[in-house]
Amino acid sequence: MSWLWILLWLVPALGQEEPATAVRAKGYGAILAGDVANARDRAIEDALRRAVEQAVGTYIQSETVVQNFMLVKDEILSRARGFVQSYKVLSDGKEDPTTYAVTVEALVKVGDVAEAVEQLIEQAGRPRIMVLIQETVDGEPSEAHRAEDAVVGAFRGKSDRFLLLDPEVVARNIEASRARAALAGDLKAAAAIGRMAGTDLVIVGIAEVRHVRQEVYGTVWEFSQARVSARALWVGTGEIVTTESSAATKTVGAEQQTGVSALQEACSKLVDRMLPKLLEYWRKEAFGAGKAIQMVVRGLPSLSDLGRFENILRYSIRGLKKLRQRSFEGGMAMYDLEALSDGLQIAKELESKAIGPFRVEVITASRNRIEIQVSKEE
Repeated sequence: MSWLWILLWLVPALGQEEPATAVRAKGYGAILAGDVANARDRAIEDALRRAVEQAVGTYIQSETVVQNFMLVKDEILSRARGFVQSYKVLSDGKEDPTTYAVTVEALVKVGDVAEAVEQLIEQAGRPRIMVLIQETVDGEPSEAHRAEDAVVGAFRGKSDRFLLLDPEVVARNIEASRARAALAGDLKAAAAIGRMAGTDLVIVGIAEVRHVRQEVYGTVWEFSQARVSARALWVGTGEIVTTESSAATKTVGAEQQTGVSALQEACSKLVDRMLPKLLEYWRKEAFGAGKAIQMVVRGLPSLSDLGRFENILRYSIRGLKKLRQRSFEGGMAMYDLEALSDGLQIAKELESKAIGPFRVEVITASRNRIEIQVSKEE
């Protein structure tokens, strides 16, 4: 059963079960230039968005939906008011001098959320995927890109909502040295290639095809064996989402034909094994309690200044759950964050808030990665 038919079957049923539900949520708005009224409005919008997020998150908890649901991200949440039947403010006021907080109880039309899924899935943040697979045939390197084509084809066969880079275009536009490093297992090189290409996910691996001639009880059999193994790397954080392998064997026919056929089958199996884990990862990224974000901090050459900045930062980012330093070298520090907001929201917050005696300039920002330049105010 295709994902589309599963959704079409599930959506009406879920919508009838629970047409509306009461959700309590707390929202925040930054107080900019002393404008409290505007901050309150933003806090209400944030609270309603969070209420809808809770309703959607509950809706997709079904195991069937989790395994077959193409990720629906902020496109639903950006239309939060359309799913709120009514709401009342339970409490509101300044959380601190720069933040206004509002708690609401909202009646969310879950049926409308469910009915919107199939429509909004087309507009959801579609992951851009790059495939890099080193291919050998009978122990000799192959430049045919058949394995890459087979993986791309397998993804497209599952859904046309994936954005996949053409393997030949990738081969023409990436540096050979970086490609070799990535294929040799250098995850930093793979992530760098992904960032340059603007992709969210890089699938990097190896594929081997062997043609075998074997005599069994006086009969000669010719067959081809294909084996594929690959890792899926989320570019923003450098996290390995899943590692999988698969194999296939084909007999009879010309060597080249059976080799291609075996390779296609092995790649199709590989994608089948990867997809549930990828979809679950994307679901957690969109609706989970905490989002994983990598943050690079530049401009603070001393550990004392960095430590002071880090301490202030812990209390400045709304919804920050974890902040762990991974490295510090040459004035550059790298952190792993877990927060309720994504990287883009945190980047906006960092530029709009006063972080003690420090001034923050955002260099780059994406949902999963932030790079900032920090300087001390004179």
